[in-house]
Amino acid sequence: MGAIWLGSLPDVLRGAGLAVDVYPGWETRSRSSGGYDSLMAIQVHHTASSGVYPRSEMKYMWETSSARPIGACYLAPDGRWTVGAAGATNTSGRGGPLVTSRGVISLNNANRHVLAIEAANRGDGTPWPEAQQDSYVRGVAALSKAYFNGILMEVGDVHAHFEWTSRKIDPAGQSRYAVGANKWNMHDFRRDVAYTLNPPPPTLPPAGEDDMEYLD
Repeated sequence: MGAIWLGSLPDVLRGAGLAVDVYPGWETRSRSSGGYDSLMAIQVHHTASSGVYPRSEMKYMWETSSARPIGACYLAPDGRWTVGAAGATNTSGRGGPLVTSRGVISLNNANRHVLAIEAANRGDGTPWPEAQQDSYVRGVAALSKAYFNGILMEVGDVHAHFEWTSRKIDPAGQSRYAVGANKWNMHDFRRDVAYTLNPPPPTLPPAGEDDMEYLD
């Protein structure tokens, strides 16, 4: 049984200034293997649903689906997060292997090692709201800082579901990362996460004479 439980997930996201709810029972919810064996990456998804009825979508993810629990967190179109599972979840399916800064996630074995986020979008070209895109970047940056020391050295450290398996296309859809129903440009997404983690220092004015006027 995996020994790593993420009981601090809501606090980590709130610490980044994000709106966060918790789904009942989240503290003890996990797949049959229990907690994570290790944390090696963050995996980003879309739900293939509209987000119009978020409570129904979360109920499916964490209570009624035969594959439950699906994902640790749900990200609504308005940018609000809901934490649904502190333990490992069933999200990745067959795929890999995938190189990360913490090692290689072996073939068909991501569920025990990746923190998975499900964001509400159909993935059919339906536009992603700006608030949701901003929240996705800020949330992934906060999780990376808290659980991975902000490491983003390998593509696998923050990866799309489609980068784990060619069976999937998520995340996809009209956004700053894709046109129409295309898959997201994850290079650009990772760039924005890295920028949020390590923003450049402010630009200083050029050295020169002080423009301040002095009175006699």
